[in-house]
Formats: sequence, C-alpha cells, structure tokens
Amino acid sequence: MAAPSSQASVGDQIRQLNDARKLVLGDVKYYPTVVKSILPIVGPTARVELRRWGADFLAEAFSTPALPGSEKETMQLFVLDTLQSMVETPNEDPHVLRSAIQTAASIYPFALRWIINNSYDNLTWERVVAIKTRILQIWSEAESTVRICCIKFAQRVVLAQSVANPSEPRRGDSLDISLDKIPPNHQTLDVMTLDAEGVGLLDRMLSVLQENSSDVLLVDATLNCLSILIRSRPGTANRILTAVLNFNPMKLANSPMTPRTRVIVKSMEKTTRMLLIHLSKRDPHGPMAPRIQQHVERMMRMRHEIFDESGRKRAFEAQQHAEMDAKRQRVAPQVATTPQIQVTPLPPGPHSLGDVFTLTGSEGLKAFDVGTLPTAMAAKISITTLIRTDAQLLTMAIEGIQGRLAALAAQPAPQINPETAPLGVEEDDDYEPDFAAAEDNEQILNKLDSDPVARPDDHDLGLRTFKLPPPPALTPELALSAGQGSVMSLFQFVKTLEDPGKRSKSGINRLAASTNDRESWIAIITRLASRSSADLEEFGTKDETSGSVSGLSLGNSIRDSLYTYVLEDFRRRIDVAITWLHEEWYNDQLQKKQEGNHPLHYEKWALKLIDGFSQYLNAQDKVLTRFLGEVPELSPAILSRVKLMCRDPLVVPLALTSLLYLVMMRPPAKELALDTVQDIWTEYEDARPLAAKYLVKFRPSWLASAKAVPDVDNQQEDFTLGKGPRPSRSLLETSPRSTTAQSTWWPRRLTTNPAKSCSPAATPSIDAHSSSRTLLPPPSATTVRAISKSSMNTRLDGNLQSTTSSPSTSPRGAPKMVQTIRTVPSFEAASDTSSDTPSHTSAFSSSVNSNASAISMASNHQDRTPGVKLKHDWNGGDSTSMKVREETPPILDDDDNPVAVVPDAQGPGWDSTIGKAGLGKTGRVINKLVSDNESLKRDIQIERLRAEEAKQAAKLVEDKMERLISDYESRLLEASVTKTLLSRKERQVETLNANVELEKKRTADAQQRERLWRDEMEKMRATTTKQVEDANTHAALMEGRYNAISSHWKDQGHEAKRAHLKLRAEIAALVEERRRDDEKITALRDLCDQQDGNIKELRRQKDEIESKFQDYKAQQEFALKDIKTGAAERDAEQERLLEETRSTLARLKWALNVKENVKDLLQ
Repeated sequence: MAAPSSQASVGDQIRQLNDARKLVLGDVKYYPTVVKSILPIVGPTARVELRRWGADFLAEAFSTPALPGSEKETMQLFVLDTLQSMVETPNEDPHVLRSAIQTAASIYPFALRWIINNSYDNLTWERVVAIKTRILQIWSEAESTVRICCIKFAQRVVLAQSVANPSEPRRGDSLDISLDKIPPNHQTLDVMTLDAEGVGLLDRMLSVLQENSSDVLLVDATLNCLSILIRSRPGTANRILTAVLNFNPMKLANSPMTPRTRVIVKSMEKTTRMLLIHLSKRDPHGPMAPRIQQHVERMMRMRHEIFDESGRKRAFEAQQHAEMDAKRQRVAPQVATTPQIQVTPLPPGPHSLGDVFTLTGSEGLKAFDVGTLPTAMAAKISITTLIRTDAQLLTMAIEGIQGRLAALAAQPAPQINPETAPLGVEEDDDYEPDFAAAEDNEQILNKLDSDPVARPDDHDLGLRTFKLPPPPALTPELALSAGQGSVMSLFQFVKTLEDPGKRSKSGINRLAASTNDRESWIAIITRLASRSSADLEEFGTKDETSGSVSGLSLGNSIRDSLYTYVLEDFRRRIDVAITWLHEEWYNDQLQKKQEGNHPLHYEKWALKLIDGFSQYLNAQDKVLTRFLGEVPELSPAILSRVKLMCRDPLVVPLALTSLLYLVMMRPPAKELALDTVQDIWTEYEDARPLAAKYLVKFRPSWLASAKAVPDVDNQQEDFTLGKGPRPSRSLLETSPRSTTAQSTWWPRRLTTNPAKSCSPAATPSIDAHSSSRTLLPPPSATTVRAISKSSMNTRLDGNLQSTTSSPSTSPRGAPKMVQTIRTVPSFEAASDTSSDTPSHTSAFSSSVNSNASAISMASNHQDRTPGVKLKHDWNGGDSTSMKVREETPPILDDDDNPVAVVPDAQGPGWDSTIGKAGLGKTGRVINKLVSDNESLKRDIQIERLRAEEAKQAAKLVEDKMERLISDYESRLLEASVTKTLLSRKERQVETLNANVELEKKRTADAQQRERLWRDEMEKMRATTTKQVEDANTHAALMEGRYNAISSHWKDQGHEAKRAHLKLRAEIAALVEERRRDDEKITALRDLCDQQDGNIKELRRQKDEIESKFQDYKAQQEFALKDIKTGAAERDAEQERLLEETRSTLARLKWALNVKENVKDLLQ
C-alpha cells in the first residue's frame, strides 16, 4: 500500500511544481524564489520523475530570453551544486543528463562573467571546472542523444573562451562574453590556458567531420553549431571552413544503398549544403565565396549522379537476377521502346463521335465520365500524357482515327424504306383540319407507292425565319416594381462592400462608379433618385392632382430605400445621407431655373432624415453636428427641428453645440442659428443655462433685456385688457419681442402745436383736450396728415372758443399743447374734414357738446391766455390754410415722429357777406353753432379712435390667442414626445426589472449552490478529519514497527558501514588511479589529436610549398632560358671576335716583323 500512496504523492508534487512554473511564466521576477525552492525537491535522492522535471525547469529558466542576464548570473551561484550532482551521479537517467548539460551550456558564459568580475570566488570556478570536465568525459562514452548536448556545451565553451568579433554589435547576451573581457592580471583565469582549451574543443568538434563519421545525429549537430562560431568568432572561420569543405557527406553512398543509408546521406548532404549556402549569403564577396559555391555545385552534381546511378544499378541487378544474357540485355530495351498500338475498325451500325475517337477496349474506361474530374486535374493529366506519349505511337493513333473517319465517309447514305419510314410531316408545318378531309393510313400508303422516289429539295433543309412573340405591354406598375427590385438588389450589394481604411478624396472631380467601392455605387443610387425622373415629376404631380395615376414614381421609391438604408445605421451612413442631400439640392437648383411646376425634394427629405435619427441621438453623438455642418442649405424649418429636440434635456447640449458650430463655421447661417438659440432660451427652461452661455457672447444686449424683463408679455396683455397699469416705454423698447413686427409696442406722440399768428385767435378746443398717454403701434403717415388737416381746417373755419376779443395775440401767449393719442394704421381723412357733417341742434346734442367741451376744458392742465373773438373770412381762411400747409415744413419731435402743427387763424374778420353781424346776436349764434359742430366732429373723431383702439386691442388679443393656441399645440406635441420617451423609459425599466429578476434568480441559485457546497465541504472535512486520524494512528503504529526494525538494522548497518568504508577506500584508490590514467589518456589523446592536426597542417603546407617551389622552379627555368640563349650567342660572338682578333694580331705581328721575315726569306 505504500507504493500507491508514494505514486500519488509524486503526482501531487509535480502538479504543484507545474503551478509554480505557470507562476514564473506569468511574471519572471519569481524565478529566483521558485528556483531556490525547488532545488531541495529535485536533489539526487529524489524520484526520477521529480529530477526530470527539475532538470527541464532549470534548462528552461536559464535559456529563456525573458529573464535578464544579471538575474541568471546571480541564480547560477546556488544552482551549480545541484547541477554538479546531476552530471556526476553514476548511471544517471539520460533525460536528466541531457537537461543538466543544456543547463550547464546556458550557465557557463554567465559563470565566466561572474568569475571575471569576482576573482576571489575560487569555489565557484572550481565547481564550473568540475562540471565542464565531467561533461567532456560524458561526451566520449554516452549515447548519441546525450553527445549532441555535449556538442552544444562545447560550442558555448568555445564561444566564451575565444576572441570576439570587434565589428559585431554588443547585444548584452551570452555571446558578448569572450576572452576580451578577462583582464591580463586576473588571479584566477589564465587567458592563454583558456584559449588553448577552446582551440582544443573546437578541434574535437571538427573531428567528427574530419573522420567522416556516419553518425548522422553528431554530424548534423556539429554542422548546426558551426554557423554561430563563424559569425561571432572570425578567428575560427578558416579552420571550420577547411573542415567543412573537406567533409564528404556522400561517403556512405559507396556502400549498398539501403533506405536508411539514403536518408542518412540526404540528411548530411542537405545540412552541409544549407550551412555553406548560408555562409555564402552572409559574405557573398568574401575570399571563400567562390570556393564555397563550387563545392556546393559539386555536391549537388554528386547527389544527382549517385541517386540516379543507384536507380539504374537496381534495374541492372534485376536483369542480372533474371539471368538474361548480355546481348538480350542490350537488345531488349530497343524492342520494348517500339510503340505497338492497333486501331480496330468500327463495327457496322450507327456510331457516336466518342466511339470514333475511342482506342481502348476496356468497358470500364469507356463508361468513365471525364466531366467529373476538376478542370485543373484534367488539364494536368492531359499535359503529362502528351509529354510522355511517344511521337510514333501518337502518329499511329492519329492515322487510325483518320482511317475510321474515312471509312465512315465512304459508307453509302442509308436508303429510306417508304413502307417503314415515318410520314413526311414536319413539326413546324401548321395542321389545318378544316381545309381538307383527313386521309386514312391505307390511302397514304397507296399514294406513296404511286409517287416516284425523288431527291428531296435542299432548300427545304435550310434554316427558316423564326420570330419571337412580342413582349407584353410594360405598365407603369410593372416598370416601378422592376425598378424597385433592381434598387433593392443594388442596396444588398452595397451592404456587402467594406469601407476601406484609407481612400482618396476625389471631391468634385469624381465620377460615379469609377471604382468598385461603396462611395461610387452610392453616387449612382443618389443620382438615380434625384435626376433620373426629374423632368417627369411635373407630369406625375399633375396626374396625382387629377386622380388618374396613384403617384407612382421610381425616384420616390429610390428615396424611400435610401432613407431606410441610412436609418438602419445612421451613425456610419451619415455620409451617404449628406451625399444624397447634396444631389437633391443640386437637382432642386436646376429645376428652379426651368419653367414649370417642378416639385422640390431637398427640404422635405432633410426634415424627414433629421426627424428619423433625432429620436435615437444621445449627448455623445456627433452625427447632428456633422449633418448640420455639411448639408448644402439650412432653413428655419430644419433648425426648428433642432429646437424641438431640446424638449429632451439629455440632448440639449448636443443641439446647442451643433448650433454653436453653425455660428462659428457657417457665417451665412449665423443669424439663423442665433435666432434658434434665442427661441430655445425663451421656450425651454432647462436649456437656458447653456443657451445663455452662448448668447452672452454673441447677443449680450438681448440676453440682458430678456433677463431684466421676464414678464413683459403678461404686462402688455393686462394693460390691453384694462387689468393693469401701463408698462413703461423703456421696458417695451428693451422687450425680447421688440424684434417681432406684429407684437411690437412703441409709444408714439402726436404733438399739436399752435402756430405763430399775428391776429388774435383762440386756443382750439382740441388743444384744450388732454388725454392720458397711450401706448400704441407706430402711426402711419396717412393718419398724421389726416389729423393735421382736420385740426387746421377747424381753426381756419373759425370754430374756436375765445375768452377775450383782443385785436392781436402774441405767439408766445398761446400755450404749446402736447398731446399723445393712440392712432390707428389708417383711416379716411376726407370723411373727417367734410363740411357735410350734420350739426347737432338737438338738446341732446347740445348737452353732449357742452359736456364734451366742459370735459375738454377741465382736462387741460395748462393755463390759457385770454384771446379775442374775430370775424373770419371763409375764403380768406381757406386760402390762408392752404398757404400755411404749403409753407410750413413738417415738424418732428424728439423721437422723429411727425407733429401735427395747427396754425392760428389769420385775417381781418368776417367777410362782406356777413358784414358786421359778427358783432351782433346772429354772429354769436353762428359761432355757437359752429363750435357745437366742431365739438361733435371731435367727439366723432374720438369715438372713431376709440373704435380703432378697440379693434387693435381685439387684434392683439387674437394674436395672443393664436400664440396661445400655437403654444398649446407645441406643448401637446411635446407631451406626445414626452409620452413616447416615457414609454421608451418604461420599456427600459421593464428590461432592467427583468434583468434584476434574472440576477436575483441567479443569486438565489448561487446561494443554493453555495449552501450545497458548504454542506459537501463539511462532509468532506469530517471525512478527511477521520481519515487523518486513522492515518495518524496508522503512522504511530508504523513508527513503532519502524523503530523496532531500525534498531535491528542499525546494528547491522554499523558492521556494513565498516566493511563499506574499507571497500570504499580501496575503490577510491582504484578510481583515483583510473581517473589519473584516464586524464593521462585524455591528455595524450588530445595531444595526439593536436599533433595529428598539426601534422596534417604541416603536410598540407609542405604540399603547398612543393607545388609553389615547382612553380618557382619552372618560372626560374623559363627566365634562365633566355639568359642562357643570350649567353651562348654572346659566347659565339666573342669567339668570333677572338678569332678575328687573333688573326689581326698575327698580321700585325707579321707586319712588325716584316723586315726580319724578309731577311729570313732573302737568306
């Protein structure tokens, strides 16, 4: 039972270790802590599973690039002890050994850098040297999978113990650690020793290639390690390239080629070739590049020749195995290559074209349907078959097919038996049974027997004219339906087009459908909607009004589809809406230039679009701002829709921000936008803070007046209805509604001043009548002229009230009477000044006149100067009145309002018709009657003015009523929208309530599961507690047994220990002796390898020297050849000169001794 529990314990530990590995993979800062924690668990005494996991984890930790090199340098200090125990343990698991060697390969450069910077740490260096020595020993005796790890370790040692490339950039990794970093006077490291050791390890690595090893794993591992050495350590390049170029991966090809041998040879050849190609690409202009290229080409030729030759040899061996003689072997291929094919003639009977071209006799191939094959495969098969088909065989097949076609052409045409042939009635002939009686079969056969067999006319076999039936008439409904279908298909296609991330803006120069993108197709659709039926819509409109056609229009149908398409995703398709509206606006401008009643579509669809998407806007949307900023034209109707949006407080910032954008960026629409902001401020209380923020910048005076007089409308209404005091003029002039013509209230004054006169005159009663100042609309010019004319005629007629008969009155004696009256827009002045007005002679009229005069006099707030009653000349008065009206210019008061000037009556008195009656009773009666008449006229005038005032007040009340009705309708619409919003909010609340209920249900389920989980946990806890107690009891029992057994075996252990110590000493001595022998052998082997390499190098140098000496000797011989030839020629010339000299000398001697010679001759 102990074994399962132990196995379960190991599984749990590995699971916990995997959790720790996930932790460090997520955050590398936990590597040092986790590595220190797992080292005791994966020690030499641990289970093999734990040691394998620990070795793999250490290899991963020191090879990961995520962990900085400084951390690795610190971690290697407490890992070396465990690593040393792993590599020195006898019969260690190969998996653990491989991972340990890989860890040592990653640690070695960092350990060397640690020793370089900390020369006092001799213990660490001794551990590193011990690990290196042990790995080099394992390299010679381990299996191939472990030896390739040793090769990788040797590569890292060579990299660390050699000189780096000065031109290689410093990357801060292990490749930067080299002998250059070691100071010359380092107390622990000797540069010369390390360099020599690195060179020896490199030679040991290259020995695999120099010995032409057949172990493919070692060869491939060595070749894969050489590339980084050549790149980062240039001092080793020549030695490595020499070994690689001298390596022959095709050596095993000389032996019998088994499948395993073929794979080995191909693998080694490919690895070597890839290494050389990589080196050639890195330095294409290097001195070794041509040699490398030649070697690669030679290897490829050898590979091709070897594997092709092996194939031919196998065929030749098969023929040998068949015991064929040499002659048959030479002749057989020629006989086999002769194409043999036999094209059988077609059997009698009808045949199809496939039967004519079929050459095979297999029924299965004949029944195979080639149409089922893919086109690419059929083409590939056809091309391959034609390439491999022999030309002679193809010629024979073609000739056979031609023979079949010739045989078919030579066959006579089949004779038609009239007895068995079908009747000569064609399907195209019309059958007309009414023209002739039908014949039975016997009559037809008799007729055919009696007719001679004649050759049919060839003209009857020709093609006849065929006419399609005319298509059905296309009604407007069908045309509209077809157009709608096409447009819907086009919209479906547009939806499939993706919006490109970046596209060029072609602007006004773009052409519709110039590219196959969404913008081009949308341009086509919008132009179809706006321009396709532009000239036909006028007639369609007329037809609609008359009721003959139901308003069918393809353009409107496309517009509806565009409207639906935009609203489906208006935030992404707002550019489509803007493009569409531009096209509609442009089309409307073209239609306006033409004659006729053309409908306009721009404003209609712009309002429809803004009504469509405004219901779904939120405060963060920029769609409204873009829409208002890019549409071609803004109208009050469009901005009124923006104003209506402010009923929802959530979108007030969006609406006002959009209007501010128009004010800032669209100057033509600035005033219209500001008017809309003013209306928003006036009508919506929630929008006033933000609207005031914008108005204080652009219209501060209006905002100030609006805030100062918030209730001016109510005051005007109360005053008009007589329920309140009159508002002041300054208040009305600064009223927010003063800019509206129909609702503007301006106080106006009509001032009647007595003109200067030299004759005595009485102050008119109209001057004496003073009324309160009334607020009225501005008086018209007709009103001013009428009142002025009436007043002047009254004075000139002599209907004046005088209090004295002074002959003259000073102009200043007459007081200046200023009266403010309420005027009406216009009335007939002629009726006011007519002399046909009946006089009031009744008592009632007299009393009324007297009361009016009394009231007029009582209402005067100024003192009157006594005047003189004069007789007036009517004709003179009229002339004087006309003169005064012609000479007196119009007088204006301070407010630039016309002032009616009433001149004083002038003239000496009554004319000759009345005579002196004015001084008697008759004159006084006439004056009284005229005065009463004038009073009545003034009363009539006042009543008319009051009637006009009442009419104006009624009109104002009507305007107010209309405004109230409009406000009521707007509030009703606002209530409808609010109801819609409330319904939407209610739906949202219902959805949220449903979600809350769902969450409550989920919470209840979770609580229920939690209760179940807690119950199960309590049960598990009780069960586990019981199991723990049982395990403790069992452990105590087992501990007692163990103590008893251990006490027995302890005594036995002491004896075994003494024996073991004795044997251990002997074994240690033997092992030490063997180790020394191994070291000697290893040293001698290394020396032999080095000497062998040196000898080979010396031999190569000797061969090179001999070859160069031979070349030098040949060059010297060639150079000396000319010298010898010239010397021989000079010797011959000198010999000839010597002979001539000798002969000349002899002659000279004879000439000198001629006397003696003559004497001798004479004697």
